[in-house]
Amino acid sequence: LGTVLWTIVTTPEYPPATSIAEPPTILNQTIPEPTTPEQSSSVTPKQAQSVWQLLWHLPAVMQQLAWVQGFTWLGIFCFLLYFPPAVARNIFGAIEQTSPLYNAGIEWAGLCFALSNLVCVGFSFGLPLLTKRWGSKLVHGFCLMSGGVSLLPLMLIQNQYWLLAPMVGFGILRASTLSLPYALLEKSIPADQRGMYQGIFNSFVVLPEIAISLGFGWIMQHWMHDNRITAVVTGGVFLLVAAVLMVFVPTDQPPLVMLPTAVPDRSNCDSNG
Repeated sequence: LGTVLWTIVTTPEYPPATSIAEPPTILNQTIPEPTTPEQSSSVTPKQAQSVWQLLWHLPAVMQQLAWVQGFTWLGIFCFLLYFPPAVARNIFGAIEQTSPLYNAGIEWAGLCFALSNLVCVGFSFGLPLLTKRWGSKLVHGFCLMSGGVSLLPLMLIQNQYWLLAPMVGFGILRASTLSLPYALLEKSIPADQRGMYQGIFNSFVVLPEIAISLGFGWIMQHWMHDNRITAVVTGGVFLLVAAVLMVFVPTDQPPLVMLPTAVPDRSNCDSNG
């Protein structure tokens, strides 16, 4: 709470630069602001139509990043949801949730999470230098691969201390996932619709989490024999799929709506010359 308040007080807001007038198209229409309390509490047909128009005309970068984000968060949520009970049951050998071994396993998983978060914070400071040298696409692909490869050996680990090593790779993944996809997306969307596109893009984070929460339990029961460590390793496979999909993300694509540029008429210059 203190961090949020400090950010609000000390950070000025810089709105996007105002661009010159553009011809009205379905791609650069803005959603009108509500003018009455009745309008602010409901979505008008024009607003809903504008949202659907944006969904049907997503930039190519955003379309491909949506697949990357989907598989990324499938993997992350598999890890976050099933790693603690996997440590308690597969590493510490707990059978009942009320046993001391189960509590010890959950506590050790919390320590692993703490190490992962520490690596995430530390690696974040180096991301600007890495992206400046190799580009956001290559760096994010490497970080996705780092996270996926880190989770695969968990199936073979029997010692609790060896669990700390994969947390380094997963922390690197988290640092990249929280920033680089948005940096890649920002270059391909028009400034006046950035909020709408960012909101749509965030749905590709929420939908995988809902899918794992509602459907993965059935997969665990019928296909994985309630083996939590298998679910965590499956999350690593999802991350590797996301890393492969990064190869197909377009780079250096201009924003969807381009500003009109004036082309000088050289015919008059030639005739006068």
